Amino acid sequence: MIFHGGVVVVSTVSVLLSPIAVDQPTTFELVRAGAVVGSFAAIVIVLYRPGSKPVQQKFYDKLVDVLDRFAAYQMPIYVTCDFNIRLDRFDDPHTSAS
Repeated sequence: MIFHGGVVVVSTVSVLLSPIAVDQPTTFELVRAGAVVGSFAAIVIVLYRPGSKPVQQKFYDKLVDVLDRFAAYQMPIYVTCDFNIRLDRFDDPHTSAS
């Protein structure tokens, strides 16, 4: 298992996990790991933006930065996230930005 704050990557014993070091953003929590099962390898990214903080442009900028860094890898990338952005509020500019 790889832990950071309130975000975690958990696997069975047949999956070999190894942490991937990148700078930790200040606008969201981020855990990233390499995962290997037999001859299959992938990158797992878990993102969490606390809903208790307002959405700022800096969140989007850092998110793009993180995703750009991993786009260069020559392997599958699995991203799971909770951005805590209400998509049912059509008058909120962050709804259309998301």
